[in-house]
Amino acid sequence: MGKQLSNKIVKFDFNFILDNYLNKKLWGKKWTIFEYDKMTVTLELYRINIIKSRVDIILRFNHDDISFCYVRGDSGWDTISFSFAPEHRNVKVFENRLFGEVIGGLSVLESLEFIQESPEYNAALRLEEENKEELKKEAEAYLDILGFTEEDVRRPFINEYINDNKENYTSAVYQKLEYTMLTEYYLMYSLFANRQDKYDELIDTLKDKGYFSQKVVDKVNNEVDDFELTDMEEVWNGVNHTFWVR
Repeated sequence: MGKQLSNKIVKFDFNFILDNYLNKKLWGKKWTIFEYDKMTVTLELYRINIIKSRVDIILRFNHDDISFCYVRGDSGWDTISFSFAPEHRNVKVFENRLFGEVIGGLSVLESLEFIQESPEYNAALRLEEENKEELKKEAEAYLDILGFTEEDVRRPFINEYINDNKENYTSAVYQKLEYTMLTEYYLMYSLFANRQDKYDELIDTLKDKGYFSQKVVDKVNNEVDDFELTDMEEVWNGVNHTFWVR
């Protein structure tokens, strides 16, 4: 059973975080920036880079049906970093970056825990293995004809032949199922973030893929209307509400 839907959204104040990053009350504090059904996404300060005048944040994605918490922003390649210098602050850039990171996190969870666990994906994996075996036999037969018997010659040729000619059935499955297994979360978060453009894009994509459901769309739109907007100061004063810009 999913979580009860929160009835408040706290308006996210970008400058509030950057004005108070040195206040220890914020250290270790988590804010729920998205909570819907079985999914919760939290934000927290992660690291302060004094030399570069930047604050790093991390996002944690928890789903009731997944045994682990996916963390985004805690490694060098996916750092989510923002300047706290007043002259370099850009609220729009921050909002767009944060939106993209949440959508990206949902996409990773969808891929790892739903698409890759689907019967269709696993069937595609089996086809790929069968395809590789066929290619291996073709390469071995060709080398036999040429009379090459040395393993240090055969192995690199066989591997290269397989890599150059193998089919990618799983990629086709991923392209087909992307956005279809966590549809409500993508749509609801787009409305949370006031990104009608992404919402419309998702609807068009679902229609093109043949996965559009008016029932799901109506459910999301009816539920998002129940949210009440409050100020972020309530979170600072210890009130634990979901927050986002509406």
